[in-house]
Amino acid sequence: MAVQKLSNDIVEAAKTSTPETSKVSNCEITYHMEIKDLVQQKCKARRTWHRTSHPTDKTKWKRINKTDYSFWKATRHMKIPRVHVPPISKECACSGQDKAETYARHLTEVFKPNDITSELDLIQRQPPDEHGEKIRYFSPLEVAHEIDININP
Repeated sequence: MAVQKLSNDIVEAAKTSTPETSKVSNCEITYHMEIKDLVQQKCKARRTWHRTSHPTDKTKWKRINKTDYSFWKATRHMKIPRVHVPPISKECACSGQDKAETYARHLTEVFKPNDITSELDLIQRQPPDEHGEKIRYFSPLEVAHEIDININP
């Protein structure tokens, strides 16, 4: 009894936590009866040729297959699901200039600098000659000499 209750609770929790999947309506393609008939004829001719391996059946299948290649090509392209690309904004951008301006506005909204205060900003904002001294330039040899004397005696 306790095992049954536990398994029911697990199933119920899985059902409530799993989101509902909605099927996209534009992926479902309906064809005219003529197209369905042609596809059936093609499949039937191929099935017959594979079953019998007779040259006339192969010729019949090839004839049906070659009748209107553009028709089969168009049908194949209709089967590919279309991916919906959402617009950048709700405005209508018809010309190239409008599209460029809309995209530029979108990028300025997306890529804003972060407002982070750090010690480096405070140091960089201080005037360089606070004590009246200029910063003296130094060479890598001087740095190596200071490391040898002060850090690695």
